[in-house]
Amino acid sequence: LAQHGAQGWLNDERYVFTAIRDGGVLDLPRRDAGIFSVFCLGAEAHGVSITGAQYPLDRAAVSPWFPIGVSNHFIGQAPRISVEEGCLLVGWELA
Repeated sequence: LAQHGAQGWLNDERYVFTAIRDGGVLDLPRRDAGIFSVFCLGAEAHGVSITGAQYPLDRAAVSPWFPIGVSNHFIGQAPRISVEEGCLLVGWELA
């Protein structure tokens, strides 16, 4: 869906996932606690930024071979995730 400019959600009772790509931005809900993860889909993603989380990133390269975005933590802010080039799968626990 993200490859065609649409946004979709895959979820069950505990988790939700979506993808962003090429200039995409995703604002997660503000939470005091919980975990979210960012996975690279396909080739290395460039310009990946995460703000408002325990482990921020600033325009980093993220590859599918090294899990730099796994198990980040909510810290009472609304995390923002963006990617300049490439595709990311983002998943987080529901409250």
